[in-house]
Formats: sequence, C-alpha cells, structure tokens
Amino acid sequence: MKRIVLVISVLLMLVQNGFASDYSYMDTKWFQEVLKCEKEAVSRESLKTATVQYCLNVIDILKDRNNRTDNEQKYLAESYYNAGVIYGMSQKYKKPKLEVKMYQKAIKHGDCEYSDHCASKNNLAYAYHWGEGVSKNHIKAYELYKSALKNGNQNAQKGLELLCKKSPWACK
Repeated sequence: MKRIVLVISVLLMLVQNGFASDYSYMDTKWFQEVLKCEKEAVSRESLKTATVQYCLNVIDILKDRNNRTDNEQKYLAESYYNAGVIYGMSQKYKKPKLEVKMYQKAIKHGDCEYSDHCASKNNLAYAYHWGEGVSKNHIKAYELYKSALKNGNQNAQKGLELLCKKSPWACK
C-alpha cells in the first residue's frame, strides 16, 4: 500500500512541477506501473482520494493535447473511466452526475477502441436504465447496452435482458 501511495505521489509531484509537459514519460516502465497501481487503488477506499486526483491529473495533461499517441489516448480514456468508477462506487465520493460525465468522456476519447470490454458504455447504459446521475431513458439505455455488447462487453447482456423484460417497448 505504501508503494502505491508513493508512486501516485511521485506522479502528482512531477505533474505539479511541470515535468509532465514534455509527455516523454508516458511510455516508460514506471508510468506503466503507476497505471497498474491506479487500477489496484480503485478498489481500496483509503486510496480513492489520491486515485481520483491522479486520474484528473492525467486527464488534465492529455485532454487539450493535439496529436496524442495511441498510448496517450488509451491513458486518457482509461483515466476518465477510472474516475467514473470511483465517483460511482465510493461511499465518500459518490457523485452520480460526475460519474456519468466521466463515462461520456471515456467513450468520446476511445474507451471502446482501446479496451476489449467497452465498460464505459455498459456503465452509462446502467445509469440511463436506472436514472442514476441522469434522467431515466430506457431507449438510450437499450442503445448503449447493445453497443457495449457489440463491442465485447458480456455484462451488457444481463442489463439488456433485464431492461427488455421490464420495458419491452424500449427494445424494439
């Protein structure tokens, strides 16, 4: 746990001191390790504050940069997705509207192109299905579930079945 906090702290320090402006570190081994630690930290309540800040810093570094590499684009999409997960699951930081916004941005920045599970679309479909952070919209939920399933997210099948069972009119 100390290692994860240390790695995230180092990254935050580098970002704040301007090292991040040259982007050369994005493909380094230690940056890959930071990403691994970040994913592990998502499930630990005690590290969620640092993880949210880390995700937002990666987003801030990359969002306005033109000509992003594929790896940078992937990091950006993953960071939006991970921030959405934290805003949705954390008891302390639960913010459904921000969760939805992060998933929308992850989709916009290529979550489905850079992952094999298209989780942002599935999670956004869930939000529309149940009205968490957005108004309920079963038609939009249906479209997102179908798209996520088409992109390989098997969890979307469960949401789709439940939606179509309860609201068959939305699934036509």
